[in-house]
Amino acid sequence: MNNLSICMITKNESDKLRHSLSAIKEAFSASDMPEIVVLDTGSSDSSIEVAKEFTDRVFSYEWKDDFASAKNTAIDHATNDSVMILDTDEYITEADINSILGFFSGGKKNSLGLIKRINHFFTNGEERTGSEYIPRIFSRREFCYEGKIHEQLVPLTDSPVVRQRVSLTIDHDGYNLSEEDIRKKADRNIALLEKEEKTPYILYQLGKSYYYKGDFNTAAERFSEALAFDLDEHLEYVIDMVVSYGYSLINSGREEEALNLSGVYETFKDDADYLFVMGLIYMKNALFEEAVSCFLDASKKNEARIEGVTSYLSFYNIGVIFECLSMFKEAAQYYERSGDYAPSKERLSALSKRKKTALFLPYKSAMWDSLESVYLEIKKDDSFNTIVSSIPYFSVDPGTGEAKECIDTDYPSDVLLTDIKELNIPALRPDVIFIHNPYDGANKVTSVHPDYYSDKLKEYTDELIYIPYFASPNGMTADYSMLPAYKNADHWIVTSDAFKESAKSSPYYEKMIPLGSPKYDRVIRLCKEKGNRSPKKRIMICVTLSTVLSDSKRYIESMKNLLSYMCSRDDVETVLRPHPLLLSTLRTLKSEDFSVWDSLIKEYEKKDNFVLDLTPDISEAVSNCDGEIDDGSSVRSLFMIAKKPAKLSYFAGETIDDIKDFTDRVVSDNADEIVETNYNGISYWAANPDGTCGKKIFEWVKSIL
Repeated sequence: MNNLSICMITKNESDKLRHSLSAIKEAFSASDMPEIVVLDTGSSDSSIEVAKEFTDRVFSYEWKDDFASAKNTAIDHATNDSVMILDTDEYITEADINSILGFFSGGKKNSLGLIKRINHFFTNGEERTGSEYIPRIFSRREFCYEGKIHEQLVPLTDSPVVRQRVSLTIDHDGYNLSEEDIRKKADRNIALLEKEEKTPYILYQLGKSYYYKGDFNTAAERFSEALAFDLDEHLEYVIDMVVSYGYSLINSGREEEALNLSGVYETFKDDADYLFVMGLIYMKNALFEEAVSCFLDASKKNEARIEGVTSYLSFYNIGVIFECLSMFKEAAQYYERSGDYAPSKERLSALSKRKKTALFLPYKSAMWDSLESVYLEIKKDDSFNTIVSSIPYFSVDPGTGEAKECIDTDYPSDVLLTDIKELNIPALRPDVIFIHNPYDGANKVTSVHPDYYSDKLKEYTDELIYIPYFASPNGMTADYSMLPAYKNADHWIVTSDAFKESAKSSPYYEKMIPLGSPKYDRVIRLCKEKGNRSPKKRIMICVTLSTVLSDSKRYIESMKNLLSYMCSRDDVETVLRPHPLLLSTLRTLKSEDFSVWDSLIKEYEKKDNFVLDLTPDISEAVSNCDGEIDDGSSVRSLFMIAKKPAKLSYFAGETIDDIKDFTDRVVSDNADEIVETNYNGISYWAANPDGTCGKKIFEWVKSIL
């Protein structure tokens, strides 16, 4: 390697000179050691003595405020045609001898060898690094330097210049200075550059000097002047100038003007630093979607001039955007991807201390029991803000067919309701939203307000959780149609592992979390607190919507027979509980059957041992009854979980004799066998049948947020 000369100019930087020369000695073996030429431009410290410790090729030069002249003089003292230039504040860290030899053996005229320079600097109090490829290896027969400052290599012939990367890396700490020293250096450079002809390159260097000085407005003006020329976009300084122009506009508060740089996207879309600064520009203009896209694209590139652009800096900024949008889960994910980057760790720490928000959006108080125990658990946790707001819904008028807007506020006294009109859900962006209505607009009789359809709610939260207002003692059936909430919810709380397994072929299988039903919690609690207060045994008859609609005439006829028998008994009080939507559905879809049903009910309402139960709280009703007869209603599971006797109805295939036997057992308190059989059955279909479902759901929610 003794056919290569490394040339340096120096002045009053003895410590840095020793470091630089020592790095050369460490990078090359004795047999490969290049010639070292040091040109001193007027040192008053020990620089000349330090240089002589490493080489006998040390020369003096009278400084003429011309860097090109000094470097050309140093090159003239070299004994080899093959030359590499180093500055005193540059230190070789990696050198591949074969790569250097390969460059000079290529035989190409006007070839420039590009080496990788790692620049160390401070920004916003942080030590950062950036990398660039700069031309430093060449033949002195083909190139020389021009320019009093920020000198450039120019060819000595008209042959096209060929640029080739060489595997050699240097560290540069020339910008790792105090703010005062940086300003002094910038002022010195500006004074020299202003004497030069205003070529694009000189304007670029002026812009960089003003930038280092902190005069971002003037820097932007110089960059703008340079970019007005017809430039080769492949040149390293042109790419850097576009990026620096973007930073200058941002730092001078001209973010909107900086959006014009999107006009060169197609030209520079493969450059990570350009993508990153565009991400910042979009971010400053609140164009968050575009910003995230640019940062993600930057992170996919292999290299950038600024360290972290392809990794932690991009991820950090994405995290900041998501945090500003109150998308805290996504923000944390990107902060975590930033690794040990201190600002990301600080934000993660702050997020871990942030109170999370749980929003409950019921639409009918009669169905609040499907959410209540979860609400009560979260409400006790100081790390959560818990909000309940009853959302408006539309009920179809059977006479006119018009939809009437309603809002239900008749909730238990321990539920603090927030007026939905005062709730800005997009701005609040809760961590989790709980809903119990799966239909959105898919129900012909009633619908929640379109503003609260599940697809819209999904946009405003990290976790949209659907908890059904029914608690099925069976597996998934055809009744579980493809309703909107099933698709849009992130998770769906189901009653048991058995239920989930019955839905293995469902597209929602992976969303299902088998933790039981909060309805069970409420009914268990109420049954412990109180029992039937009537001197007679109270037996509930439940009427489901789907069964009536499947064959309404047959159903009504069966109900006549059942009520006739039950109300003939003086030792029983019969409680008829129809589905909350039964009357409105019959009015709308089967008006002739509605009249028959209405007459039947009015007839029995005159009897002393008949109660039409239209109260909103099914759990209260269950706690006040001793047994239940139904046609497949999910209410049966509440009696089963409460260890009260329940039986399928006459309509479902049972005879009046079967109903008599069941009723006799309830009246005589001889229904233990039925209760045990039912409880064993429901335990298979009900997770956490001990009243802890709400607690388990909350524990699971905390684990995923």
